[in-house]
Amino acid sequence: FPSHDSHPGFHIEAMPYMRNTEYFNDIELGRTLFGYQLQPSVYIKPSHQYCLLFGVFARNDFGGKRAFTQVLPTFTLQLNSGKHNHFLFGTLEGALNHRLIEPLFDINAGIERRIENGFQFNRESEKGFYDVWINWEQFIERKDPFKERFTTGFNLMPRLLQTSNHTEIYVSTQFNAHHKGGQIDSDTGNMEMVLNGAVGFLAKRKLAGSIKYIEGNFYWVGFAEQTQSGNYAYRNGNGIFANLSARIADLTVIS
Repeated sequence: FPSHDSHPGFHIEAMPYMRNTEYFNDIELGRTLFGYQLQPSVYIKPSHQYCLLFGVFARNDFGGKRAFTQVLPTFTLQLNSGKHNHFLFGTLEGALNHRLIEPLFDINAGIERRIENGFQFNRESEKGFYDVWINWEQFIERKDPFKERFTTGFNLMPRLLQTSNHTEIYVSTQFNAHHKGGQIDSDTGNMEMVLNGAVGFLAKRKLAGSIKYIEGNFYWVGFAEQTQSGNYAYRNGNGIFANLSARIADLTVIS
């Protein structure tokens, strides 16, 4: 979001994507997502504490049946407390900005469900990253033939240690919950409440050569369905997720 100057202005986000998952296995349905997203906004800052953003989100999938796959209006009220604390109402800093590990946030959702609306509190400083939010995905009225849906979650990543040799270690606790239910709809299907969580650590070491830094993380990941919807093959489970990456100039190589 815009910096702390008090002048009105223009802000634009763009994300090109090309994701191919045609691996011919049972993990994911093979397909190709190829296109771009644009989100231009105008903003007004009555003071350093308040910012209003009005804009539009557009997604274009190359070779699609329509010029734009999705077009949505966007609006955000941002309240700032000090330099690092931000409260947002309306369109959120969502999707990949939550910094959830991939078992908790499918990378495809950053393309297909980029826009999130609700409220959010986040903080980022040299001491860590914090994000708490609720994304209201489906509003219902009385007798609607579908259920309401929302997702809520948090990512708490305080810095545990910083050494003189440019090594940083963070403790990470991540969580999200997906709800599908409601009391005023006419949908007779079962409600759902699904919980996902992860606890682990992240270590980053800055380097002086062509490799800018190396980073590793290790998480225990858990899943549980708190309802009996019958929509999932398993009602609970857990596993280990580990990752190692290196940033070389402006390229990231992940193994």
